[in-house]
Amino acid sequence: MAISHNQWLLKQRLVDLSVADNFKQALGEWTITGVEVSESGEPAQTCLCSHYPIREIFHIHNPSTHQTALIGNVCIQLFAKEDDAGSTCFQSAHKIIESIKKIRSDRSSSAGRELIAFAYRAKIISSWENGFYNDVWLKRRLSSAQKAIKTRINRKMLFGVRQIAYRIDEVFWKINADRTASANPQTIETARSKGLFQEHESRFYLDIWAKSWDSLTLAQQRWKLALNHKITSTPEVFDRTLTEEGESALTGAQRQRVV
Repeated sequence: MAISHNQWLLKQRLVDLSVADNFKQALGEWTITGVEVSESGEPAQTCLCSHYPIREIFHIHNPSTHQTALIGNVCIQLFAKEDDAGSTCFQSAHKIIESIKKIRSDRSSSAGRELIAFAYRAKIISSWENGFYNDVWLKRRLSSAQKAIKTRINRKMLFGVRQIAYRIDEVFWKINADRTASANPQTIETARSKGLFQEHESRFYLDIWAKSWDSLTLAQQRWKLALNHKITSTPEVFDRTLTEEGESALTGAQRQRVV
């Protein structure tokens, strides 16, 4: 069966960013690191296949080549069809998007198991929250307390699946513009590995990073601000595009996206 020019371009570009020299083998090198469903009025993105605009966006990463790419919802389904290894992330990608749209329109509804599993693997929700959600997932009647917890976890997942994909340099500029913004797990781990965060500070931030600012206690807010100050005070660690003059090479469009 003939493939479109965009599909051919997608396959060629993915192979170019991979170690393997054929598309099917290259697929096994990539994982989904984040998911976005653009809100009305937000700028659209361009798929690796060159299609524009895309508003249902998968961020993918290749740990072997350290490359990243943006893939639209249509192309990610092509990944699922051609993934002979049956990669969980690609096979469940469409259901993750549908689940995000569902709980975004109704915060009290139930997320799909695919989204719950992705959020847990990405450290967006805790082990307890994962267990709680799976325990109540099929229950039709929940107590007021259970409904409130479920809604809170839904909000956390909606926030987290977008933030998880940002590169550490993007996170740096995001926090630099808004000191109440959250670092994501990759940035927190970088801070710990570079000795900027102590172990207990890293654990604290990982526990609260996907929580909204208003949901934090005053003490937690102060601690988060102090840790964010450590991040913004060390741009040489977090902004990988920093030049010798201290100016970022990020484009205006990129800064607008993260701010």
